[in-house]
Amino acid sequence: LVIAVSPANWQLYQENLPAWTSDLQGTTHLDQLLGRSGDLPFVDVRESMLVAKETAPVYSSVNSHWTPYGANAAWGQIVNCAASLYPSSVWAGVSIPEMSGVESDLAPNEFAGFGDTSAPEDWTIPKYRSALNPFSTEISDASGEIVAGGESANIGLLEMPAATTNPQGSGTALILRDSTGD
Repeated sequence: LVIAVSPANWQLYQENLPAWTSDLQGTTHLDQLLGRSGDLPFVDVRESMLVAKETAPVYSSVNSHWTPYGANAAWGQIVNCAASLYPSSVWAGVSIPEMSGVESDLAPNEFAGFGDTSAPEDWTIPKYRSALNPFSTEISDASGEIVAGGESANIGLLEMPAATTNPQGSGTALILRDSTGD
């Protein structure tokens, strides 16, 4: 078991908040949760995402979900933590693909329905040195599809149950997440 909580974008970009909010900032709900979690295996991905944001945005200014680049940073910390906690498990064999750079694209604007026409190019996507392995996805109401490595299967909660298989894989993981994990 490894538990990761996605930090809110304002936790990673406090410098973008209005000055009047500085007196309101204090211990976050995530800090409170981690302080009371006992020996539950929580992974606090804020550190890796703060380091990553020095290179490129880990959240878009018009989207509450982390960017693919931000997800890559968090995933690396989750894998390293799980491998450290469970050294004789399948996690020990999971590697993080080496990046060759970061590319930016137009961000999906969650506020467009409210009249915001912003179209910032701050949706950051990792570029990898080597092609990722292909994987297959089987969704409960479909026979499955082959998705090239690195592309999103974009399986939503309404499409569950679903299974993703990597032919090079040797283990099983149950991953429960919210929309940040799409």
